[in-house]
Amino acid sequence: MWRETGRKITFFGLDGRAMFLLLFVLYAPRWWTLALALLGIAVFVWLERRGYTVPNALRKMRIFLTGNVKRAAHRSRIKKSLR
Repeated sequence: MWRETGRKITFFGLDGRAMFLLLFVLYAPRWWTLALALLGIAVFVWLERRGYTVPNALRKMRIFLTGNVKRAAHRSRIKKSLR
């Protein structure tokens, strides 16, 4: 039983973490939410085939959107003499 705890959860061969998009379909059942969820799942499947997992893909997307350099503190907390 414990040996299975580290395994990746799959649902019909897909990463189970990509299925969180189906929660939007359950919350607001419309055709466009279903299409958007299936498109998102297809993107995650494509990224998984390229070697990314869902958390790695989301982290890579966050870095792409925000940039590589991060400030240690917010701009308002840095002294004006150090700017």
